[in-house]
Amino acid sequence: MIKKNYKATHSINREIQKDLQNYLYKLIEARIRKGETIDYLQVFNLYILNKNGTEVQQIIHEQEKPKYLKVHYKNDIIHLKHGITIWVIDDGPFFTMMFPKDY
Repeated sequence: MIKKNYKATHSINREIQKDLQNYLYKLIEARIRKGETIDYLQVFNLYILNKNGTEVQQIIHEQEKPKYLKVHYKNDIIHLKHGITIWVIDDGPFFTMMFPKDY
């Protein structure tokens, strides 16, 4: 069981819908449940991609140490984002979601 609290900056709460925020947290949690090594900084790059005539949210999930990169696609996002980078920092009891400019 993952016992973390979740925080987000005001700008994240203003610009990123809650279901997308929750999805990003779930991607991290899934890796933790699998026993993968998680860096304190998780990076998500968001793009709009056209798949078979439908726009979907492409999420590129990365970390530096150990190196990790995986691409996810989500088709039920209402407000798609393009060219946006989101950081999630593990600062002990919290996962804090922010834009790099908020750091």
